[in-house]
Amino acid sequence: MKVKLYYLCECCQKLIGTLEMEELDEEKLGFSCLTPEEREDIITVKQEENSIYIKSICEECASVTGFLEKDRFYYPLLQYH
Repeated sequence: MKVKLYYLCECCQKLIGTLEMEELDEEKLGFSCLTPEEREDIITVKQEENSIYIKSICEECASVTGFLEKDRFYYPLLQYH
């Protein structure tokens, strides 16, 4: 059964994009490098829907909040660890 991933902006709740996979590959998605606390904060699994919701930041919110600098993404939220 396919798994559907939804990337949502944490600030404005806008749908950034979706991805459908035959099999979840956490390494390819970058989930394997997250701490348990980061996983809990960023990823929500809804098994009944066979879907995963991932918090991110859309480009609009990133530019307004200062997450974009010289066309590169910076992750100040991760700096508190």
